[in-house]
Amino acid sequence: MRDHTGANGYFIYMETSVPARVGDTYTLTSDLLPPTQSYSYTSSGYARGACLEFWYHMYGPEIGTLNVYVNTYDQRALRWTKTGSQGNRWTKASINVNTMFDFTIMFEGVNGGWRGDIAIDDITVSTMV
Repeated sequence: MRDHTGANGYFIYMETSVPARVGDTYTLTSDLLPPTQSYSYTSSGYARGACLEFWYHMYGPEIGTLNVYVNTYDQRALRWTKTGSQGNRWTKASINVNTMFDFTIMFEGVNGGWRGDIAIDDITVSTMV
């Protein structure tokens, strides 16, 4: 499989072959990110939170689940989820993130079986203006 641009770039995926087992989870967590307070003033105007964008590839007869959480100091909020095969293609996802606390983004893959992989590519977080 190539990355979402069709080039020989890099992406990250969840390996589901032995010794992995159904139900195993794999996580990728961002560094701590600053608050995205709605309507806070930035040098380019008033910001309206942040936008998390990424590309995902979920293909095969035993695909599990891909979850995306936004974590603050006291809360873990599920913000996006997909389960099952989504076709043999890369698909773009966008999530609005709006929090007045420092936060992390956590991608969680849940293994559904050895006949299918979950991959993510080109993760970006940008301020919405």
